[in-house]
Amino acid sequence: MQPGYPNQPWGIWFFQRIVPSGPGQSFRRMMYDLWDRPFFKGDYSRKNAIEIFNNWNASVISKCPADKLLIHDSKHGWEPLCKFLGVPIPDCPYPHVNDTAEFQKIIYAINISGYLLAGGLVATSAYLMRWLVSAFATKNSSQNKA
Repeated sequence: MQPGYPNQPWGIWFFQRIVPSGPGQSFRRMMYDLWDRPFFKGDYSRKNAIEIFNNWNASVISKCPADKLLIHDSKHGWEPLCKFLGVPIPDCPYPHVNDTAEFQKIIYAINISGYLLAGGLVATSAYLMRWLVSAFATKNSSQNKA
């Protein structure tokens, strides 16, 4: 865990900072602009996340007219949603995408990418150091013989 981000997985932290452009930096900017600055303010603890979630829901409920608001739990499927919208229930299963398991797979993949990238950088750095030392030693020994 990192200072300022006590509950952020190390792999995500590393991935966001080491990739100079692309998904790491784009993800970091999005998280900062949409989540961290207005809501989390650096505290990714479970307690803070639940408080932010509850405060947001209370804010929406207080501002939305009751006849325009449906508090929907996807576990209940199509029926309450379609009834609220005044449309027939579709003849297909209720979609279950971006659920907890799917989100955890994405986070796991990002973490693994961060670890692999870190390991690759360490291995490459070690190889380059070994090569430089070897090249320097070879150059010095050939100069000493001459």
